[in-house]
Amino acid sequence: MKARLSELSDKVTEIEDANDLPEAINGSLIELSSQLLNLWGIFLQSSLESKAEKQQIKEEKFKKLFFSTDHPREEAILYDEKM
Repeated sequence: MKARLSELSDKVTEIEDANDLPEAINGSLIELSSQLLNLWGIFLQSSLESKAEKQQIKEEKFKKLFFSTDHPREEAILYDEKM
């Protein structure tokens, strides 16, 4: 990101006409904003995937512990809810 900022800064400093400066700055800000939105989207996607994976791991651990300690699987399958 630092390299991109440096590149945009160099681009702005190369402008000779002061009237073109606001347009160049605006274009650079638009580019940076779009890149930031893209990175934010990637971050959100990966954090949601990570959260889903963590939940799945928790569920697997619970299943293993629940059925291996006090509740054999056969009993859980044959459990009568009417009791």
